[in-house]
Amino acid sequence: MDVAVLNQLANIETAAENVLGQTAGKKAELAKAMNARTAEFDKTTDADSARQIAEQKDILQKRLDAQLQKLQDDTDRQLSAMDARFRDGEDEQADAIVRAILK
Repeated sequence: MDVAVLNQLANIETAAENVLGQTAGKKAELAKAMNARTAEFDKTTDADSARQIAEQKDILQKRLDAQLQKLQDDTDRQLSAMDARFRDGEDEQADAIVRAILK
């Protein structure tokens, strides 16, 4: 083979090695940038998820508190009604007992 051809092949091989070296460097830079973007995305997503979970928890707690208050109010009303019926009927029951004794 001719020396000029060998020199040209050596130059091509050197250029190819340079391109491969640059490509590897760019690949490492892109991987580093992508890792940073992924970490930022994860951080943002985690914060957003935590905020949404806290909001939903607050909504559910308020709903539970309202239901509990309604149950307490209903129970108080029922107890008041039962107490009133007992007090109203107490005199009648006492009269019925007295009448039964006197007979």
